[in-house]
Amino acid sequence: MDHKEGDLVILMKAPDGVERLPAETQRAFQLCLKKSYRIAEITDEGLLVLDVSHDVDPVIGGKYNDLRVEVDCVRATK
Repeated sequence: MDHKEGDLVILMKAPDGVERLPAETQRAFQLCLKKSYRIAEITDEGLLVLDVSHDVDPVIGGKYNDLRVEVDCVRATK
């Protein structure tokens, strides 16, 4: 399935290698698994940029947090 900006998807899994990322990033992925997010952007490399700020900002801090994931990490909502 082709995804486009604005689509709602469920983050089904963290990308491979997330265990090598900073603890804060690992925590962000844990907070977001199995939840729905809008695709804010698709990078030139084909990564989906998910706006996770609603769930992540209050816990980790900062503003406008996002996660960048491969297409195989998400499932379209029904």
